[in-house]
Amino acid sequence: MEILNEPKNRPRFSISLKKKFNIAPLFITVLSALIVFYIGYFPEIFNLGQNIQSLKSLSAQTSSIHLSDDVMISLRAGMNIGSGGFPDFNSTDVSQPSTSYLAPYIFFFTSKIFGNFFGVIAYAFLGLFSYLLTCYILMRNTKSKFLGSILIIALTLTSTTRSYSLNGWDHLFQGLFLVTATSIALNNITKKSSAVVFSLALVMAVLSRPDSLVLVIGMSLTALIQNRDSIRVFLKAIIFAVFVFLLFIVVNWAHFGWILPTTTRLKFDASPSFGYSANYLFRNGIINYSVITLLCVLVVICCLFIDLRKRKALIPLLSSVVITSFITTYNSDIFSGGRLYWGTTCVLICVVLMAIGNPYNPFRPFKNYQSNQFRISLVLSLCLMSLSAFGTFSSDFRNRILAVSVTELSKNSSPTSKQYLITRWINMNLDPSDGSIGMFYLGMAYHLPRYEIADFLGKADEVIASSNVKWGPPGHNKWDISKSIAKWNPQVIIPPSNMSELTTEEANLRSGARADWGFGPDLKLNQTILSEYSYCFISGKYLNQNDFHGFYLKNSLKNIYSNELTCD
Repeated sequence: MEILNEPKNRPRFSISLKKKFNIAPLFITVLSALIVFYIGYFPEIFNLGQNIQSLKSLSAQTSSIHLSDDVMISLRAGMNIGSGGFPDFNSTDVSQPSTSYLAPYIFFFTSKIFGNFFGVIAYAFLGLFSYLLTCYILMRNTKSKFLGSILIIALTLTSTTRSYSLNGWDHLFQGLFLVTATSIALNNITKKSSAVVFSLALVMAVLSRPDSLVLVIGMSLTALIQNRDSIRVFLKAIIFAVFVFLLFIVVNWAHFGWILPTTTRLKFDASPSFGYSANYLFRNGIINYSVITLLCVLVVICCLFIDLRKRKALIPLLSSVVITSFITTYNSDIFSGGRLYWGTTCVLICVVLMAIGNPYNPFRPFKNYQSNQFRISLVLSLCLMSLSAFGTFSSDFRNRILAVSVTELSKNSSPTSKQYLITRWINMNLDPSDGSIGMFYLGMAYHLPRYEIADFLGKADEVIASSNVKWGPPGHNKWDISKSIAKWNPQVIIPPSNMSELTTEEANLRSGARADWGFGPDLKLNQTILSEYSYCFISGKYLNQNDFHGFYLKNSLKNIYSNELTCD
């Protein structure tokens, strides 16, 4: 008995060339790609001091691509795999700051194949490709092409997709593997090859992000109930997935000493209050259209159209969605767009599309809408749309790339571009043997591969990550300036902002009021900082740029670089 009560000719997870080619999944995937390129946020490209007039002016020798700062943390860890075999952030301290087990290894391979510059581009492209493949699989398995098209375009138009799809965030890989596993779990499939893909998708989903674990358990139970006739095949697949995952975890634990990444201890139970979590949902689910908004809509659809008394196989999977969403809400996040709800939203879209029939088909008035003539007309429409969009899109793409190319700094430049100037100066002048580099924007460490990095906010420091929460948003509410300085003895500390603009009186006021980002005032007021460091700016026009950020430099090094720096 088929628990989902689907017709025998329902679409299945398959890319067999023997079946009739279905243009709808490709059409919606291409449309989604065009939308993403049009509305998505491109990464920064640093070309300080360069005259960039065209895309041909960009080169690996003079340009640096900086994806979202948190993504660059994983990329630095991946860059270090070649030297030690593991995604270490530093060579003298053990920590695993990448939330994703998988992401550093992906970048390790892309950088080995394409080099660091083009490897970053390839990594970001794989993230986008993962999203587009997710869209294709959803459309391939939907019972209603119309409903599938609506939900996929709705997902593409979210602020979550706009903010993260072009920067290689780990949840893009997570969504692909979760949707792959879900689509197989909800089909009555007897092929061993499908079971193998299912088991690999389970493993890769958890390795992409550990918060997939509850979802993976739920869909494994759903697969066993849904596929009773081939239960042995799926049971073997699940056992194999567990074995591979445990093998990886044991090897990872033997090196790092922990099962979960450092960021887990930094962020778990770190939401400042229930009010913060509720406010985050309001800001990102009601005021802002994100995957949180879409998730709420999907929950309503499930309640209205899915009868769990008849579809009991869905109970474990839907329960795992509820549990994961609750955990995500409890821990909350600092970044807008509800990125941590991405996996649960993708899974729920897959469930809706595979469990609910077609409430309305706009093509139904056309009697031959399934005919070859109709398919050919769709193909021609797709070609026409692509050709007509190519000219405008290629010009717009070029202009947007040039727009995110940072060639000259100003006071309004992004914090990362201002700090990139400092990393360039450090690479050219300082000696790694004189000490580590202290950071608050940890992704900037990617541009300092020769230096040990002192992470003052704990993503790459187990001492800080395991400490008590102070105040402020999750991931930015644990710090101890004195402990970090004592442990790392940094020769330079790059602060989160220009500290010369923060007066002592204001720092005392903000610290006493326990305002967000309290690590800034604490850094300004720290006695070791006041006695052993000077605040310096790169003088003159280094790379034809003005330094609008500044950094702390140890007093013992200040005189050595007096000709290049202006210090207090």
